[in-house]
Amino acid sequence: MKGKDTTIIVIALLGLVGLLAGAASLMPAINEERVALQLTANEQLMKNLPPEIAVTQAALGSFRGLAVDVLWARAEKMKQEGQFWEANQLAEMVTKLQPRFAQVWAFHAWNMAYNISVATHTPAERWKWVNDGVNLLRDEGIPLNPNSVLLYKELSWIFLHKIGMFSDDMHWYYKLQLAMRWQMILGEPVAGDTEQVIDQFRPIAEMFEQYVNRRELDAAVRDEFSKLADHPDLGDKIWPLRDLTIQLFDIRLKRLREEIAADDPDLAKMLAPLRKAVDAQRQREVGQPLERLIADDPAVGEQVAKLREMGFSLDEPLLARIGFVHTQTTSNDLKLMGAKAIDEHPETTSKLEAWLSDASIAEPREKIIAFTRAKVLTDQYHMDPMWMLELMEGAWFVKRGEDPTPIPLDWRHPASHGLYWAALGVRKSKGLLRPGDYDLLNTDRQVLHALQALTHTGKLIFDPVAPYYAQQPDVRYINAYDRAVYGATERIFSERLQHSAAPESFEAGHENFLIWAIQQLYFAGRDQMAEEYYTKLRKKYSQRQADRMALYSKPLREFVLLTFIRDDAITSLDEARGAIQGMLGQWIDEGLVAGQAQRAARLYDEAEFAHGIYMKKQDYKTQGAEEIGRNRMALPPFEQMVSDVLSSYLLAPVSGQRAALLKARAWNNAPIPFKQRIFDRIKDRLYDQIRKSGLNPAIAIPEPPGMEAYRKTHAKPQPAEQGDQLDGTQSRPTNRK
Repeated sequence: MKGKDTTIIVIALLGLVGLLAGAASLMPAINEERVALQLTANEQLMKNLPPEIAVTQAALGSFRGLAVDVLWARAEKMKQEGQFWEANQLAEMVTKLQPRFAQVWAFHAWNMAYNISVATHTPAERWKWVNDGVNLLRDEGIPLNPNSVLLYKELSWIFLHKIGMFSDDMHWYYKLQLAMRWQMILGEPVAGDTEQVIDQFRPIAEMFEQYVNRRELDAAVRDEFSKLADHPDLGDKIWPLRDLTIQLFDIRLKRLREEIAADDPDLAKMLAPLRKAVDAQRQREVGQPLERLIADDPAVGEQVAKLREMGFSLDEPLLARIGFVHTQTTSNDLKLMGAKAIDEHPETTSKLEAWLSDASIAEPREKIIAFTRAKVLTDQYHMDPMWMLELMEGAWFVKRGEDPTPIPLDWRHPASHGLYWAALGVRKSKGLLRPGDYDLLNTDRQVLHALQALTHTGKLIFDPVAPYYAQQPDVRYINAYDRAVYGATERIFSERLQHSAAPESFEAGHENFLIWAIQQLYFAGRDQMAEEYYTKLRKKYSQRQADRMALYSKPLREFVLLTFIRDDAITSLDEARGAIQGMLGQWIDEGLVAGQAQRAARLYDEAEFAHGIYMKKQDYKTQGAEEIGRNRMALPPFEQMVSDVLSSYLLAPVSGQRAALLKARAWNNAPIPFKQRIFDRIKDRLYDQIRKSGLNPAIAIPEPPGMEAYRKTHAKPQPAEQGDQLDGTQSRPTNRK
């Protein structure tokens, strides 16, 4: 019996050893799964929990998990029942009890931005809740869950959809508030090409990298890292370190070097330049950023002291005051109003104006402003200026070895922020999730959505005084979006995802994009680039359907007009008039009002060209044409149509100073001959409107130059009667000598 017991015990022990060995063999896979699902704790993160979260967790102890389950279930039920305020309070409690529960952060932010916001009434109240949702994810959720792709996706979506799209009744108010804030922080973007826009931002990134950065890898570390990333023996070992903070990178690099040195000391020596770069960056962390800047440039210290004498610190209020001074000198609307912005601190403003205009301190002043912007971006908005610059330089979304496609991101635009957070989420996800675990069509493709939005609306015409805010297509994004479309298509139709969608739907979308891009490039005066995209369209889609070959064989100008106003379908007088008036409406809105002279000139030319195309079709004479002076199917003379459309725009009923300022913008940018032609006819009614809006008509709508000579050479026009149709539908030829 005893020997039998011993045998059983031995067999049991052997079985136990086997089970332990089997469990040990599964640990690597389990650990990989924990990393893939982002369930590993970050010691650095847990040490720096906000006090209110740490206290709440400690108070409940082991009951915390049960409390989270109960509160989370209750919050979901409240939301389903439409009790959004109560759900909001419960979600806030869950975030404090379990700050690494990403889903509750997403729920909490969505509830604020989408549910609670629409339950309020005024634009300011709605914006407050939308902005609170943004702040919750950006300032709390993501810092506590830096590798959660879900939170980056949700934050990106609020910018792209809630603020950037048109489903919310108050969306223009949101856009306006965002533009005001970011123009205050970063200043007005330079009106130049892409490289000029990037060069304007570059000093901010450089100041961040050299003085403010305490977290991200700097350029020197990244350069040394990239040299080793393709090494056959080191690349796979160091690649998982690429998105760590500098603190964690330092720790992991030391461990990695020790592990490699144990097996191959010579290979470990190759890490020495990277180690040196890391040590140099860590050394720069010692001391306060401003102190180090002043130590490098004592002239900066002198100017900081002057600012302090004026009552300013290097913070967001200083940037706001600089923005106010800049607006005083650059606002077109202030000039049209013949006024200055209300200033509650004129003496301080006067001193700051003198400081900003002093040419002798230009270099230290620019350093101070760039440093302040970098610090505000980091401390207040939890954004990385180096990543912002990297996005603008365009190497982040192309394959290694390909030329980058720079983009002129305007940070006043919601899609720029949508792009920032979506692209950052994709970057953080690499190496953390199994291939296919995060949805390419929801996270990675938000990068594509952001680029699409910037292509269609990325050029902002913004004046904070009126305030005037308009969006226009920006052809500078077309190449980036086109390349991103190709990249997304390759991913979606890879072998793994080849049955996920129909290729025809993507091809149809790409074909429509190319047609739109050709039109926009042509109207922007980029004829050479328009021809390049027209060639691409012909090569890829000429054989797609029977009608494509004939359409795509037209010369560029005819193709643009045919696709833009569908001339082949215009057979009636009403269709022709509507198409041409529509183009002239764009001439006013996108050209004159926005102050875009080149676009205005091209739209005007093409409206005139379309007028000519139609009139050639109607060159025959109909019965009675001699008596009435024109063909019954003919349009009025083009100059008369322009005059009537411009008159109609200027005389349309408006209320408020903002609408009157738009009319003043159009008037002051309109060609002088057309202003001469209509001034006497519309003056009384227009001046009455402008006067009622609170503006001075003589300043906002000045009499065109040369009017006396014009009146002498033209018959005096009859004043417009109340109720006259000035939209071209009942236009009368203007008498000419």
